[in-house]
Order: sequence, then structure tokens, then C-alpha cells
Amino acid sequence: MRARISARVSRRTSANRVCSGIKTAAFGGSLGFAALFFASGIPRVQKDILQGIPIVGKWFHKEVHPADNPF
Repeated sequence: MRARISARVSRRTSANRVCSGIKTAAFGGSLGFAALFFASGIPRVQKDILQGIPIVGKWFHKEVHPADNPF
């Protein structure tokens, strides 16, 4: 009888780890999107984060009309 090398580490196979990694990445991506969507009303988040996104950055750029400027 020959000894067999197992690809398992702590009772999890590599296929199981890949599946868990994909699920974790999807969950983390949705949580990040939800956090940005929730904080999109904060002006600091709009200026620092959301305006830096190439495609949708123009949508978050707010210009004050000259008649509304008090100075």
C-alpha cells in the first residue's frame, strides 16, 4: 500500500475553497456597493470617492448657480 497525498487542508478541498472565495467576493462587493449607495448623500463622499469614478463621476458633480451664491 502506498501513502496517498491528500489535497485537503483542514478538511476543505481546493474546489471548496474556490467556491467559498467566489461567494465571499460577491458578498463583499454587494456590501461595498450598499455602503457607497447609503453614504452617497454625504458631500465628502461625493467629492472624494464618487467623483473619481470615470463613468458616473459627472453625475455627482454639483455646481451652484451664480444667483444662489451669497458672495
